[in-house]
Amino acid sequence: MGGWVFDLRFLAPPLITLIRTALISQDKLGIETLGHPAVAMSLAIVLALLFLSISIKLPLTMEPIRLRVGDFSGFITVSFFVSIICPSSLFWLSFSMILAVSFWDTMIWDMLKHFMNWFIHTLRSLPILIILCITQHQNASAPSPPQVEAEVV
Repeated sequence: MGGWVFDLRFLAPPLITLIRTALISQDKLGIETLGHPAVAMSLAIVLALLFLSISIKLPLTMEPIRLRVGDFSGFITVSFFVSIICPSSLFWLSFSMILAVSFWDTMIWDMLKHFMNWFIHTLRSLPILIILCITQHQNASAPSPPQVEAEVV
């Protein structure tokens, strides 16, 4: 498994953006493209589930092509949703950044885990300060100042 591999799922978000741009331009011409919206939505949901759950990794060296079910990638999921939600100009900018960052995904996730671990330990090491205010009412002629107790745990 050593060597460079390219996940072919990274080709789907640009294709989705190009197809969506073409469909929007055809809609402006008055051409009906996908028919009933429920059919288009169900087709999109099925394709999205297949897209997010099956990976096809193409090695850049002389190794066999790997087809794996259940291989989840956060970067591919983010790029998929960006291709659906964002306009095409914003998609191309964000997709290029996602693609550049995806080569260092293990290093980024390790850094995020170390940061979260450091943050949790920092929060646990903060002292807890409990302040109790106790007021005592004596006679009305000589009010005494309120007493405050502080305890540091």
